[in-house]
Amino acid sequence: MISAAAKVYLTRFFMQWITSKNMDAVTSDEFFDLLIEHGSRFAWYFHLMPVGMKASPELMPTREQREYIYHRIREVRGFTGGKEIFVMDFQNDGEYVGGCIAGGRNYCPSTRRVMLSRVYLFTIQSKYP
Repeated sequence: MISAAAKVYLTRFFMQWITSKNMDAVTSDEFFDLLIEHGSRFAWYFHLMPVGMKASPELMPTREQREYIYHRIREVRGFTGGKEIFVMDFQNDGEYVGGCIAGGRNYCPSTRRVMLSRVYLFTIQSKYP
């Protein structure tokens, strides 16, 4: 059960890891419409970057998928024809903040609170793994 406070927080922000396996689902019109229907106004996308001895490199988006994501995110947040949600792409939006989003001249840090917000997304995540 999602608490009332979590629902309020969830309605403002959504975070999603993009993998080679879930990319089509989590960048679809249906998925963005679901987020908007649930009140989300901001979405932050991260490309999976596997690290460590037991990493699964096959889950990292391919070069073609990364190029698709680059264009798809810009299409979704377009002034004309876009969706009513502001989507940020952690890997590809550095050009807008003068460097790395997490440490450029103008940046938006990802805090522990933002990371923990994923816990409240299990109902959406179960449909879109």
